[in-house]
Amino acid sequence: MTGLSATHRYLPPSARARRRSLWWTAIVLALLAPMAWLINLPYFAASAGPTDDAVDAVIIEEDLAVFHPEGELLLLTVSLQPVNLYEAAIAFFDQKIDLIERESLRPGGETDEEARRRNLRAMDRSKDIAIAVALSELGLEETLAEGVEVVRVFGEAPAFDALSDGDLVVEMESQPVRTVEDIRRILENRRPGDEVQVTVIRNAEPTDLSFALHENPEAPERAMVGITASTAYPIEIDSANYGGPSAGMIYTLAIIDLLEQGELTDGRVVAGTGTISMDGSIGAIGGIRQKLVAAEAAGADVVLVPRDNYDEAGAAPVEVEIVAVETISEAVSYLREGNAGIIEGQ
Repeated sequence: MTGLSATHRYLPPSARARRRSLWWTAIVLALLAPMAWLINLPYFAASAGPTDDAVDAVIIEEDLAVFHPEGELLLLTVSLQPVNLYEAAIAFFDQKIDLIERESLRPGGETDEEARRRNLRAMDRSKDIAIAVALSELGLEETLAEGVEVVRVFGEAPAFDALSDGDLVVEMESQPVRTVEDIRRILENRRPGDEVQVTVIRNAEPTDLSFALHENPEAPERAMVGITASTAYPIEIDSANYGGPSAGMIYTLAIIDLLEQGELTDGRVVAGTGTISMDGSIGAIGGIRQKLVAAEAAGADVVLVPRDNYDEAGAAPVEVEIVAVETISEAVSYLREGNAGIIEGQ
């Protein structure tokens, strides 16, 4: 008599086929899983980056009165990391991380190094504007101006053979030069080709120069020196390796807080992000959700954000108080008196 052993169960052919299929699927997935680490995607994972007190980055010459606040003005950043298939899958399900197409951050095949240099240039420009706007807000812009620093001389300009990067222009046509606006005023009635006499500080020594004025490419009848320049002040900002323009607002507030008696923060931890323009307007930035996550993790009591980022900020997975501001005056008013356009308790 034949029969089945008690330790064996009969499986019909269809069940055996399904079992083999599952085993083969498991084997294939096991073999493919390591490859997920090797497949890089054209995306960046944007997550909360480090935070720093912007006040610590401001360097002011010793002969100026400085009032160190007890509170903090936090600079917010975003961390960008290229992702493989496995990391992208994790980021997709994490509410605090966004996947951003590489092309939107590195347009035209821009390399990481090219992007780094571009962002550092944007930061340098942002710092210059932050200093000028802060001093303007305090009424000290002209008082503390030391001259006009030459950033770059146009290669096609006659001044190319006379001026050097880093020169500090302090006099033009026997008139004192303290700000960029002074140069514009002096050249207002000059024509391209006119010769000008200039005194610069070079290597800590005054140097007299002369050169012909350059033609303004946007208005050929108007004269220009042929340089990019910025007004020099006894203030510097050490931005370390941070790039981009989004720290403009918080650096501006840090300078104001240091030079003004009294305290903007009132002992609070205030975080903020937003670009700054010469007219004091605060512009939108990228990565607002991640920056809010960073602010909350750093213990911020309130976060100042550009008005144009407010709707997106409200969708961030945080509970910290968010205040939308449009100008630096509005931000200062809120910190001093609690007045601002939009306040949202999350």
